[in-house]
Amino acid sequence: MSKLLKSLAVTTICAVQALGSGLKVTPLEPASARAATLFQSRSPEQTGVNFINPIDDNHELKRLYISGFAAGGVSLGDLDQDGLLDVVLTAGARASKIFRQVSPWKFEEVSWDSKLGELWSSGAAILDIDNDGDLDIYLCNYDTANSLYINVTKPGGTIQFEERAKEWGLDIADASLNPSFADYDGDGDLDVFILTSEFKRANGRPKELPVNGKNTANPTLKPGFEKYYTLTKHGPGNYVYYNAGRENILLQSQVAQGKKTFTNVSKEAGIKERTFGLSCTWYDHDNDGDLDLYVCNDFTDPDQLYLNLGNGTFKDVIKLAAPYTSWYSMGSDAADLDGDGRFDLVIADMGMTSHYKSKTTMGDMSIHKDFLDTAIPRQTMRNTCLLNTGTGRFNEVGYLAGLANTDWTWAVKCQDFDCDTLTDVFFANGMARRTNDSDRPMPLEFMFGNTEYDFFKTSDTREEDNLVFRNKGDLKFEDMSEEWGIKDPTMSYSAATGDIDNDGDPDLLVAHLDRAVSFYENTSGPERKRISVSLKGSRSNSHAVGGLVKVTSGGKTQSKMISPMTGYISCNEPVLHFGLGEHEKIEKMVIEWPAGGIETFTDLKAGFHYTVTEEEEPKEVRKRVKPKPEFVKVKLLKQSRHRELPFDDYFEQPLLPWKQSQMGPGIAWADIDGDGDEDCLLAQAEGSASILSIQKPDRRLESNPSSVFSSHSKSEDMAPLFFDADRDGRPDLLITSGSIEHPNGDPAYRDRIHLGSGEKGEFSQAYFLPGEPMSSSVAAAADFDQDGDLDLFIGGRIVPGRWPTSPGSRLYLNESEPGTLRFKLASEEQAGALKACQRATSALWSDIDRDGWMDLLVTHEYGPIRVFLNKEGKLQDLTAETGMEKLKGMWYGIAGRDLDGDGDIDYVASNFGKNTTYKASEKKPELLYYGDLDGTGGFRVVEAKFGDDCQLPRRGLSCSSNAMPSIKKNLGTYKKFAISSLSDIYTPKRLETSGKLEMTELRSMVFYNESSKGKVSFRAVALPRMAQLAPGFGVVLTELNGDSQPDLVIAQNFFSPQREVGRMSGSSGASILSAQKDGTFEVHDTYNTGVILTGDTKGVTVNEFNGDGIPDLSFTVNNGSVSTFLNTSRKKFVGVRIKGKEGNLRAVGATLTFSTKNGTTQTIEVTGGGSYLSQSGNTKFFGLGDDVSGQLSVVWPDGKKFVLNNVKQGLVDLMWN
Repeated sequence: MSKLLKSLAVTTICAVQALGSGLKVTPLEPASARAATLFQSRSPEQTGVNFINPIDDNHELKRLYISGFAAGGVSLGDLDQDGLLDVVLTAGARASKIFRQVSPWKFEEVSWDSKLGELWSSGAAILDIDNDGDLDIYLCNYDTANSLYINVTKPGGTIQFEERAKEWGLDIADASLNPSFADYDGDGDLDVFILTSEFKRANGRPKELPVNGKNTANPTLKPGFEKYYTLTKHGPGNYVYYNAGRENILLQSQVAQGKKTFTNVSKEAGIKERTFGLSCTWYDHDNDGDLDLYVCNDFTDPDQLYLNLGNGTFKDVIKLAAPYTSWYSMGSDAADLDGDGRFDLVIADMGMTSHYKSKTTMGDMSIHKDFLDTAIPRQTMRNTCLLNTGTGRFNEVGYLAGLANTDWTWAVKCQDFDCDTLTDVFFANGMARRTNDSDRPMPLEFMFGNTEYDFFKTSDTREEDNLVFRNKGDLKFEDMSEEWGIKDPTMSYSAATGDIDNDGDPDLLVAHLDRAVSFYENTSGPERKRISVSLKGSRSNSHAVGGLVKVTSGGKTQSKMISPMTGYISCNEPVLHFGLGEHEKIEKMVIEWPAGGIETFTDLKAGFHYTVTEEEEPKEVRKRVKPKPEFVKVKLLKQSRHRELPFDDYFEQPLLPWKQSQMGPGIAWADIDGDGDEDCLLAQAEGSASILSIQKPDRRLESNPSSVFSSHSKSEDMAPLFFDADRDGRPDLLITSGSIEHPNGDPAYRDRIHLGSGEKGEFSQAYFLPGEPMSSSVAAAADFDQDGDLDLFIGGRIVPGRWPTSPGSRLYLNESEPGTLRFKLASEEQAGALKACQRATSALWSDIDRDGWMDLLVTHEYGPIRVFLNKEGKLQDLTAETGMEKLKGMWYGIAGRDLDGDGDIDYVASNFGKNTTYKASEKKPELLYYGDLDGTGGFRVVEAKFGDDCQLPRRGLSCSSNAMPSIKKNLGTYKKFAISSLSDIYTPKRLETSGKLEMTELRSMVFYNESSKGKVSFRAVALPRMAQLAPGFGVVLTELNGDSQPDLVIAQNFFSPQREVGRMSGSSGASILSAQKDGTFEVHDTYNTGVILTGDTKGVTVNEFNGDGIPDLSFTVNNGSVSTFLNTSRKKFVGVRIKGKEGNLRAVGATLTFSTKNGTTQTIEVTGGGSYLSQSGNTKFFGLGDDVSGQLSVVWPDGKKFVLNNVKQGLVDLMWN
């Protein structure tokens, strides 16, 4: 017996004596010193394993090299139970083999099945299939019966197996790619999901149509072709046959007449679609104790998320769960990436890591136009990182995490490789041939009578570097491929992890094409503490597959599940590894067994392997805790749907980065019928009339149809705003008109005012504001000139057909008298500075410097937040002086409130976020050129980015040359385009003479007001990373939880980007944050908020819907329904309802300060619209915290002050008189 095995035996006996029969403890082997790189490659001479999967052009199945079957898999397990991991390596063109580890890092081949040389094999599972305690092997084969090898090895003897696939009902003959075992029905033994892919026909597509009855109403495929193709109907009498994947197979383990067998229950369980499967992962998506299944599918087939319903059936919920998925979904793995105890998913695709690779592999995307525009969920051309929110809905954080692009990736492995407590991610890359070389596409006619490999076999191989990313925390991953010794150009497909040398850290095996399998020893070093954990089931399956282990050390909890078959045609060791960083002690280890029992162990030490045997009678069982959300969705508006008509934004401007016709809707709230509750106006897109809804006594809002609005259905209504325009004491309605559906200057773009009657919610015909019609966006009202009425800022958005040019913005002075409505454009002296307001998106009137004059902040698309100081009725642009000029972004929304308790108003502005393809900085901004860029006189836009030493185009050759044909004529090939700089393509002269815009900052930010007398200044601080998951639009600052600290809500997601980029909808639709006492913000977990919006969320408002004095929320959704959420908080709030004077019904410009005995002060400013096309209700909210009352101080718009003492919980009506 080796020294290692003697150590194992002795310490196990000691452990039983010390810790009881349920927990055995074995010291890990001493960790070797950290080497120059984390991973040290072990050569075939060192390991004794020189196993190669070759590219054999003489093999009769060589056509499989252009498929998921190209290379064999790798699996790890202790087959002879000697304490050392053994290796199973599968092959296509050669025989699969077993290598037994005889001493650390030394292996010898074991005789296996001589028939394997005749099979093309793929994935192999090493698990205890017969539940007798040792590990068996189940092997998937292409178009041949799968193989089951039951382990009959005797203690201390040679590894031996008996093939029993037919006897056990596992002799499935299909395009079987990978088996994945799990106890999905909770009966204590393992069932299996067999992932299938596709059959590759030997001679490619038939030269003759393989259809019977082609001219009949119901044609069918000819016999023998069903396995390759499917017939799809495209209208009456029009059928097309397509390549088709295979149906996946779910086999349930059953016992019949005392004999174990597997039965195909796929259709009964709800698994029946034909797809091109490439990987699958079992994990508990909804935390109900049942294992769910994520299936990755290639090409246009949607991924599937099979939710286990607990009754033997599954429901595919991918459309509800994922905002979008990878397009060519390949390998996958599940792990807790962010430390919240929930299992997230990393899905691999083929997103390229360099400009050159991207531009040479992105062909003509227009051929996929219909699919990319209609797939549900949408599919995107890169990796996706699906963050489990615990609500059933994923957030997607691939770009934020830095994991979006890893080249042509097959396997994904999530492990804490450096033992620092955080899960890292490895990607295996490469491809047998360069099949996505856009300069060498396969002609359609070649497919008939030939295979894909016949065409590509003369192409170059695609060797790619394997990549590994270190988790730095806060969803930040850093490429450590070179530093950790992994970067090596190969054609790598499969990878497996396991502790080959028993020192507690995960080692790595990688299988390639045309190269020996790589063995990587992990040398994380003795400084990094670790443990490993094995589970032995009694009520559960023997290795507790599906079991969950939670380890807490240093106050931090890690959660891992025994689910060995992850990645891509691979199987990991069924042992869990926990890196502990510098911590020597485990405060707690909790085991959640697949059978439902829970066991807890405390005060454990690092440096050991823990083997836990399941209790026969558990003392504790798992209980599912249902969340108590902070908000509950209710339907209050009966007519609340915004409707967009189809419009092709790209007809005139084919290189637009996103649509400009889908930027609404707006919403506004006010008591328009004088009954004391709030009604609303939902702005509608072109083709529909804006909807006025009146609140009834039961709190529901019913629409009030009016020809006043239907007569303007040609307009795309953007920002509604209620205010007393004509100083008669009744709310009137302003509506701006925008978008690009009409030519520039069309009357449909006129902004208009409807006068309110104050009775039954009726409004007059339109009064059109003076000035040429322009495509507008935001409207904000304030008493700019201190004459007692409200003046108007209206933001100009776009010149139709010539984005990003803009008509500028306008200031209208209110010169109305009671009964007479009159507005005029402010003079050049008063508002000439507003010419700089190009592409305005939102605005806020606010007294920045507290001099009594309302100043103006305006957000912009592709620009800064502009700051205009009101110098006694003249606007002065201080954008440059305040440093805001440097922060050019995609600013869409803005809101104000005192965030740091100093009494002045601070601001929050929403931006594009950090989870998109765009990466902007002051040194390397995102660029946009516009004008005549090809010398034809046409107006074009070109997006650009910075490479290492030059500017590069963002768009590819195909779409660029479709817009400007001279590009293809001048450059010719995708390769030439890929190596060309921006100036090579468009010439320096044309770039110099064109317009140019920049983005330098993409994070949504807080702007703390640090202005002093005579000087305006701000301190800009980015919001937390988890608030940057998607572009933000509407934003409100209020009090939501009653703790007397401000809260923040940002409406997020963006469905309009062009199809190459895809939807930017990684968020759950809204971020809710709470300010801390130090002024920073903390993001609420979506699991706790209950606010989930799956649409293109745009606006957000704060309202008091149900008379409880607690703030509620409403959100608008482009081409969707308004969503309203009631606040479930039982905390103490003060809601202040203000009644102003004629001409200023809400007392816009007033400042309210609420002070409590605990020393907190809350200050807000009453505003007239702003944010993103949204006007909240008239109630302003303060939290009482632990106090029962407070003092309310008011500074009215005319400078007069008022104080109200002993203000208690509830609604307070305040009148300005």
